[in-house]
Amino acid sequence: MDCLAKTIALLVGMMVLEACEGNGGGDMICDPGETQLCVCANIIPGVQSCNATGTGWSDCDCGDTELSTDTDTDIDADTDMDTDADTDTDTDTDTDIDADTDTDTDADTDTDTDTGTDTDTDTDTDTDTDTDTDTDTDTDTELCDEIDIPVCCAPVAVAILQDMSYSMAPFYNYETGAFDDTDNPGNWSIAKEALMQIFTDYEFSGYEFGLDFYPKASGGSSAICGTNDSIIVDCAANQAPTLVNALPANDAPRGATPMYCELENFLFAIYAIECIREAVDSYLIIVSDGPDTCGIDTCESGSGGGEATSEQLGDITTDLFSQGVKTFAVGLGPGVDPAQLNAIAENGGTEYPEFMPADDLESLITAIEMALSSIAPSAACDYQVPPPPVEVDPNDVNFLIDGAVVPRDEGCTQGQGWTWIDQENGIMRFCDAACETLQEGYHTITVQYGCDPVIID
Repeated sequence: MDCLAKTIALLVGMMVLEACEGNGGGDMICDPGETQLCVCANIIPGVQSCNATGTGWSDCDCGDTELSTDTDTDIDADTDMDTDADTDTDTDTDTDIDADTDTDTDADTDTDTDTGTDTDTDTDTDTDTDTDTDTDTDTDTELCDEIDIPVCCAPVAVAILQDMSYSMAPFYNYETGAFDDTDNPGNWSIAKEALMQIFTDYEFSGYEFGLDFYPKASGGSSAICGTNDSIIVDCAANQAPTLVNALPANDAPRGATPMYCELENFLFAIYAIECIREAVDSYLIIVSDGPDTCGIDTCESGSGGGEATSEQLGDITTDLFSQGVKTFAVGLGPGVDPAQLNAIAENGGTEYPEFMPADDLESLITAIEMALSSIAPSAACDYQVPPPPVEVDPNDVNFLIDGAVVPRDEGCTQGQGWTWIDQENGIMRFCDAACETLQEGYHTITVQYGCDPVIID
């Protein structure tokens, strides 16, 4: 028991004793004006005084500071921990003086309606609806990457220029009355069969074949050295039937041999529009069984007169090469002029600087096939490039060989990189050094769009 409890218990005991001793018979029990301690209803000490006659004590004076004299211990057993920081001191200001010192059996059920259910509805849902979608609508197409787009070879146009001079005529078989002497068939019979086989076998090989004859097949005296106004069959892919049907009958050869004038025709794009257009690799295969017998001054008149020199034939072939047209020379039979044909071959720009000889069907087919195999579409250095999958600056492009960037070499002036030869149609060319690399085995070519171009200064 603490000190205050002991004091109160002692006071209560004294008051009960004095009350028992002093209330009988009106005798004086205290000195008038005397004071003593007493117990208030809330178990707090008060003061009472003796009356004027000394026969009794006044009511216990508890003063005005009564802290809810409701003496029920009212520990407020609602033990809801109610940890919410509302400091619910429950000042319960019912002054409930109720001075009876009973232990407060009064049934004031003191429901303590402290309805602080205190759900603490701090509804800080704070869903943080910051929907930072940040879609970044920057529509700039940024495409700088290698793309696996098949970079296909450019078309290879091959015009075969076949000698149709009189020396090519087959021998007449007097026994049968036809040009079918199997023992001595003549050069045209050999050439015709060889061409039929080449056109048929290479129908879907990627070459665009054309066909021309010299001199022209008709025209009286002008047919002696005259040439056609345009190529007989212009270059195109997959046209074997048309080419075969254009081969004349066995008795067609006539006239002289205007090799120079025939080559000169191909300096003019209008003569063979498809064969020498910019978007293709252009080649001529000239087949002859003898020397030029017309010279350079008869190309327009077509009348005979003179012979072209080897130097002149070399010059016209050089002019063709400067315009992107390369020339092979094939000699058929024993009557050829090696010097003239070699002058053509040497300046023709192909890998065969000498003419290829043939004296029968098999060797003629072999010679033409050797020329074709050296310019096969897969071995060419000009490529058809498909457009990019998205719109980008057409100048922002790089080409790579085996993953290494090949710099742009405008016009192939440095002979090392690549250049456009027909940008509008997507035709590009690998220059000398890069071209040689491509022809040294299998390589992978890729195109890179949308990147800063690598350019040779």
